[in-house]
Amino acid sequence: MRNSRTACLFCVRVSLISVSTAAKPGVLMFGRSSLSVLEGSKMVRIPVIRVNGSYSKISVRYQSVEPETGPYSQIQGLLEFPDGVEMQEIEIPLLDDSIRGPDVSVRLMLVQPSKKTDIVGESCVLEILDDDMIPGYLELEKSMLSVVENVGSVRLNVMRLDGTDGQIRVKYRTVPDSAVPGSDFSTTVGELVFEEGEKAKTLTVDIVDDEIRNHRKSSR
Repeated sequence: MRNSRTACLFCVRVSLISVSTAAKPGVLMFGRSSLSVLEGSKMVRIPVIRVNGSYSKISVRYQSVEPETGPYSQIQGLLEFPDGVEMQEIEIPLLDDSIRGPDVSVRLMLVQPSKKTDIVGESCVLEILDDDMIPGYLELEKSMLSVVENVGSVRLNVMRLDGTDGQIRVKYRTVPDSAVPGSDFSTTVGELVFEEGEKAKTLTVDIVDDEIRNHRKSSR
């Protein structure tokens, strides 16, 4: 009989420990400490997760602490986690103003958790990236140019049209048509870098004078 009663008591103790572990309400934290989004995305959803338990209903408030002014300075609200729910999302509408401006950094905080829970990851930084740049496009000023072979070199203008925002790059190289590299012109390769606001760049191609009469030749 003594062995039977001991075994029964042991079973009861194991059951009580299991119930105590499952009944924890858990703690709250941001699912990510930082994230980036384009302002044209219209909406961003920031996850807040519940870890180490999901028993009973809990809640937490959120608010923006940076920037102090502007459309993202007054973000605030309440997240409620019903019994068993482990994730909720903060939804933030994004202002797409179609005007070029600096990126915006928004720092969010979790505050005022309900009595049954606590906060372990209290802040998240949201970077809202401006997507209103107009970099423009590039093309040669003249699609065709004729020179005499004793000119020494020819300068070609590359134009930046319909926008000058940011830096853009383009690689170039000469391609023979009827002209022969080395005999009629020097092979030329390189890269042009247009900085913010630059509208034109020039590249130079050396022309070889072979002092031999022949027909017109071309390269691209």
